[in-house]
Amino acid sequence: MLFLIAAASLALQETPVPVEPDAALPETIEGPELLASAAPELPTPPPTDAPTLIAQFDTDYAAHGDIVAQMAGRKARERYLRSLLIPIISRSDLDDGARSVIMTETRDTFEAVEASNTAWAVERLDPEVFGPLYDAQPRLALEILGWAERDETAALRVLAVLEPVALAGDYDASIYASRIDAEAVADNRAQTYGTAFQCTDGVEAQWPVDAPELLTERRAALDLVTMEEFQAARLANGDDACAVPEEEEEEAGDTAE
Repeated sequence: MLFLIAAASLALQETPVPVEPDAALPETIEGPELLASAAPELPTPPPTDAPTLIAQFDTDYAAHGDIVAQMAGRKARERYLRSLLIPIISRSDLDDGARSVIMTETRDTFEAVEASNTAWAVERLDPEVFGPLYDAQPRLALEILGWAERDETAALRVLAVLEPVALAGDYDASIYASRIDAEAVADNRAQTYGTAFQCTDGVEAQWPVDAPELLTERRAALDLVTMEEFQAARLANGDDACAVPEEEEEEAGDTAE
């Protein structure tokens, strides 16, 4: 049946794509060497021969077929649970208090399925597994990432695979940058994107930045505002000031005495 559906869909793709005429080369360029140097470098066209496309089909299926099937089964189980419960608790003829009792008593089943799916998703966060999956099936990879983020103890593993997702614009870049920098602060390392600050004498000072000469380039890669704009926004919001901890104030008072 899947093969017949795929074959039938071919009819929807028969409309030929109009071919744009080649742009005329400047008349001032002459000679084969100059013409070759002036010609733009075009991307390699996709393969059209059957053997290459069949090999590509087989490779993709072998690489991701199992994980696609597993994800589909796990999502189906969650939907099935909802389809069982919703018709029951939406009835209008239930005994008094029955709805809350039913929801309470069935919650452990929902939580067990969710916990199983979350643990499964976390196991897929190996960069060598997640990276190729994201390249081939970004939507599926993002769903797995969303499940994995339900496990707060998996934060480091989530961060390990987030960079290409953030660079592609599929994850909030400002959140990604702040999470990466917060992890650096927690490990007492220099930060990457300049989003972390520490309180020094009642003023928020920027945490040391790794290779600061590359900071502008790194922020631009994530389409973040410049540090100047970031600092101006912090100043406008009053984020440049911080409260001195009480123990520090007491120590300062004791020193003065």
